[in-house]
Amino acid sequence: MFATSHLAVFGGEKAVTATVPPWPCYAEDEMEAVRQSMIRMGVDMAEVTSRGETVTGFEKRFAESLGRKYAVTTSGGGPALHIACMAGGIQMGG
Repeated sequence: MFATSHLAVFGGEKAVTATVPPWPCYAEDEMEAVRQSMIRMGVDMAEVTSRGETVTGFEKRFAESLGRKYAVTTSGGGPALHIACMAGGIQMGG
Protein backbone atom coordinates (compact mmCIF):
# COMPACT_ATOMS: atom_id res chain seq x y z
CA MET A 1 0.00 0.00 0.00
CA PHE A 2 1.41 3.40 -0.90
CA ALA A 3 0.91 6.64 0.97
CA THR A 4 -1.49 9.22 -0.43
CA SER A 5 1.34 11.76 -0.35
CA HIS A 6 2.65 10.08 -3.52
CA LEU A 7 -0.42 11.24 -5.49
CA ALA A 8 0.10 14.13 -7.90
CA VAL A 9 -2.64 16.09 -6.17
CA PHE A 10 -0.44 16.08 -3.06
CA GLY A 11 2.77 17.00 -4.89
CA GLY A 12 3.78 13.56 -6.17
CA GLU A 13 4.73 12.74 -9.75
CA LYS A 14 1.98 12.84 -12.37
CA ALA A 15 0.84 9.40 -13.51
CA VAL A 16 -0.56 10.66 -16.83
CA THR A 17 1.41 13.20 -18.82
CA ALA A 18 -0.21 12.88 -22.24
CA THR A 19 -2.13 15.88 -23.53
CA VAL A 20 -5.75 15.59 -24.52
CA PRO A 21 -6.27 15.93 -28.28
CA PRO A 22 -8.53 18.77 -29.43
CA TRP A 23 -12.16 17.80 -29.37
CA PRO A 24 -14.49 17.98 -31.10
CA CYS A 25 -12.59 17.62 -34.36
CA TYR A 26 -14.48 18.22 -37.57
CA ALA A 27 -13.27 17.75 -41.13
CA GLU A 28 -13.52 20.69 -43.51
CA ASP A 29 -16.09 18.91 -45.71
CA GLU A 30 -18.31 18.27 -42.67
CA MET A 31 -18.19 21.92 -41.65
CA GLU A 32 -18.96 23.00 -45.21
CA ALA A 33 -21.98 20.67 -45.37
CA VAL A 34 -23.35 22.18 -42.15
CA ARG A 35 -22.65 25.70 -43.43
CA GLN A 36 -24.46 25.04 -46.71
CA SER A 37 -27.43 23.53 -44.85
CA MET A 38 -27.63 26.57 -42.57
CA ILE A 39 -27.50 28.91 -45.56
CA ARG A 40 -30.36 27.03 -47.27
CA MET A 41 -32.42 27.07 -44.08
CA GLY A 42 -31.85 30.79 -43.64
CA VAL A 43 -32.89 31.54 -47.21
CA ASP A 44 -36.13 29.59 -47.28
CA MET A 45 -36.94 27.14 -44.49
CA ALA A 46 -40.14 25.96 -46.23
CA GLU A 47 -38.15 25.00 -49.31
CA VAL A 48 -35.67 22.93 -47.30
CA THR A 49 -38.49 21.26 -45.37
CA SER A 50 -40.67 20.51 -48.38
CA ARG A 51 -37.88 19.24 -50.63
CA GLY A 52 -35.72 17.94 -47.79
CA GLU A 53 -32.61 17.87 -49.93
CA THR A 54 -30.31 17.15 -47.01
CA VAL A 55 -32.28 15.36 -44.28
CA THR A 56 -34.69 13.42 -46.46
CA GLY A 57 -31.90 12.27 -48.75
CA PHE A 58 -29.89 11.05 -45.76
CA GLU A 59 -32.92 9.29 -44.26
CA LYS A 60 -33.64 7.55 -47.57
CA ARG A 61 -30.05 6.39 -48.05
CA PHE A 62 -29.79 5.27 -44.42
CA ALA A 63 -33.04 3.30 -44.63
CA GLU A 64 -31.86 1.65 -47.85
CA SER A 65 -28.54 0.71 -46.26
CA LEU A 66 -30.47 -1.10 -43.51
CA GLY A 67 -32.87 -2.73 -45.95
CA ARG A 68 -35.79 -0.76 -44.52
CA LYS A 69 -38.47 1.37 -46.11
CA TYR A 70 -38.13 4.35 -43.72
CA ALA A 71 -35.68 6.00 -41.34
CA VAL A 72 -36.24 9.08 -39.19
CA THR A 73 -33.56 11.46 -37.97
CA THR A 74 -33.90 13.17 -34.60
CA SER A 75 -32.14 15.93 -32.72
CA GLY A 76 -30.81 13.52 -30.08
CA GLY A 77 -31.16 10.30 -28.13
CA GLY A 78 -34.11 11.44 -26.03
CA PRO A 79 -36.36 12.20 -28.98
CA ALA A 80 -35.20 8.98 -30.65
CA LEU A 81 -36.24 6.94 -27.60
CA HIS A 82 -39.56 8.79 -27.46
CA ILE A 83 -40.28 7.93 -31.10
CA ALA A 84 -39.22 4.31 -30.53
CA CYS A 85 -41.63 4.03 -27.60
CA MET A 86 -44.45 5.55 -29.65
CA ALA A 87 -43.71 3.18 -32.53
CA GLY A 88 -43.73 0.25 -30.11
CA GLY A 89 -47.09 1.29 -28.65
CA ILE A 90 -45.65 2.00 -25.21
CA GLN A 91 -47.75 4.46 -23.23
CA MET A 92 -47.41 6.13 -19.85
CA GLY A 93 -48.92 4.16 -17.00
CA GLY A 94 -49.48 1.12 -19.17
